Amino acid sequence: MIHRLQGKYKTRNVILDGMQIDPNPGGKIVACPGSPRQGGTFDWGYCGPGPAILALAICLKLFGKDRGIKLYQDFKWNVISELPVGVDFDVKFDENTLQLLGASAEEILDDIRSQDPCPEISRKG
Repeated sequence: MIHRLQGKYKTRNVILDGMQIDPNPGGKIVACPGSPRQGGTFDWGYCGPGPAILALAICLKLFGKDRGIKLYQDFKWNVISELPVGVDFDVKFDENTLQLLGASAEEILDDIRSQDPCPEISRKG
């Protein structure tokens, strides 16, 4: 699934698929595992606490608690840190690509093989 992600630098508001992402969902403060910083403002374009909080909030929204916590660091490094620093952004990302970030090479190969209509040909070297 393709998702649209937008950010307004001046307000630090972030929109995922038309819905604003809350850094404190349900009145609870989002805290990154292993980080002393809790809640705060979203940020992007580098790999600090603000981008970590943003990545975690997005991954929790998309994947739920257990999977979101497992994926947020990869998402931070591969998507959030690559956004332009100090300006608004409007990007799209593929949820399927995000899912592959935490997969092992063997799991990725198994997934490719399961989609191949002629696996006996593709496995011959």
